[in-house]
Amino acid sequence: REVTIQTVFRYANRYPVTIEAISSGRFDVKSMVTHIYDYRDVQQAFEESVNNKRDIIKGVIKISD
Repeated sequence: REVTIQTVFRYANRYPVTIEAISSGRFDVKSMVTHIYDYRDVQQAFEESVNNKRDIIKGVIKISD
């Protein structure tokens, strides 16, 4: 029995549309950020992202104060 596998790459040319949607407020990315870490807590951030995948949607490491 033969199988044909066909793949699709859909990211091409999507960045400008996505950036515009975020800029105009049509897509709220802030609601995706569930955890914010200070850069001094980077070890904790990585550990929690590995051990707590269920609750962390998007973690952000803040570099500046």
